[in-house]
Amino acid sequence: RLEDATNRLTSSESEMAALMAKKESKAAKQLQASEKAAAKAVALLDQKEEEVKQLQEVIKDMRELMKKNKLEEEEAEEEMDELHHENEELHKQVELLQEENKEMKSKLASMSDDNEKLAGLKMEIQLLEEERQREKTALELAQDKSSESYAKVLSERDAAKAE
Repeated sequence: RLEDATNRLTSSESEMAALMAKKESKAAKQLQASEKAAAKAVALLDQKEEEVKQLQEVIKDMRELMKKNKLEEEEAEEEMDELHHENEELHKQVELLQEENKEMKSKLASMSDDNEKLAGLKMEIQLLEEERQREKTALELAQDKSSESYAKVLSERDAAKAE
């Protein structure tokens, strides 16, 4: 009986040892698989972390670009406002210059009319001067004849007195 109990105990121990070895082997394989899965997970986590860093960098760059674009947009709007104001000023100046041009054309037309009148007056003056010259010449001739007649009368008188 002791021997049977020892045999059973030995047999039980052997079975237990085999079972334990099998469980240890299974646990070792599971541990190995878990470690492998953990290593993959860590690698994946590292990869995802790198991707997150890259995305954060992209986000940072995009925010900077957005700020830059916002500033450029504000500057463009300011420049557009300034150009609009300048355009309005230039439009006013064009209107003033057009009005001034219109007035100058009116004055020029008036001056042209005055110039024509002046040319007519010059012609009249020239005709009057020519007429005056003819009258002067006629008067000088008449005066010369008158002087000659007076001299002749004096000479006839002197001759008559001398007789």
